[in-house]
Amino acid sequence: MNAQQTWKRGWYLWQSGDLERGATIMHDQRRAAALERIVARQARKIDALKKTINDAIDLGFAYGDTDGSHHRKWTIDQMVRILSGDDYAKNVAQACDGSDGPNTYSWDVGIAP
Repeated sequence: MNAQQTWKRGWYLWQSGDLERGATIMHDQRRAAALERIVARQARKIDALKKTINDAIDLGFAYGDTDGSHHRKWTIDQMVRILSGDDYAKNVAQACDGSDGPNTYSWDVGIAP
């Protein structure tokens, strides 16, 4: 039985006096449709996260073996930028925090290869 048939069956039962069964069927149908929308929205979010992760990995493979620590630092910085998105500055600030305060450690953006 497809969704439309299920809805019609629930409506028929409700109209014929079996209010409880009819309402339950119609409620279950609305709930299932809402859950399908939630699942689709979550799937889109997961796909976007996978793309972000793959972009960072691709950048690492493209530039990660470049000679010079300053180039590797740049690669790491770019990967952090991709993965952090709008939270980049906050994440770098957290990485620099330590027992001596907010600038215990330094963050080097490196030099592009």
